[in-house]
Amino acid sequence: MSHPALRKRSLELLLIGLSPRKTGASPTCQTIRASEWPNSPDLNVDFFVWAMLEEKALRKSMENALSEIPRGHVRAAVKAYPKRLKAVIRAKGGHIERSLGD
Repeated sequence: MSHPALRKRSLELLLIGLSPRKTGASPTCQTIRASEWPNSPDLNVDFFVWAMLEEKALRKSMENALSEIPRGHVRAAVKAYPKRLKAVIRAKGGHIERSLGD
């Protein structure tokens, strides 16, 4: 059975298993009181929305900061890469203290 068909069949079985005829319960519409609401950040809508807002704000902030870096600095970093790579190899992966121009 393919995955979509399996999911559909699983859902059908779940619904049949929870049907009022199967459980003997009468179908009712219930209200969830505030005291019964889940107390988990994973289920809290405002935590989810705030996470999206933070991600969007961070992305915008990073894009703005990146646009302020002069292209010459980026070129210098790319040009210095081979020398910096050799220095890191000499330091056996350790930290090196050098400026972009070295």
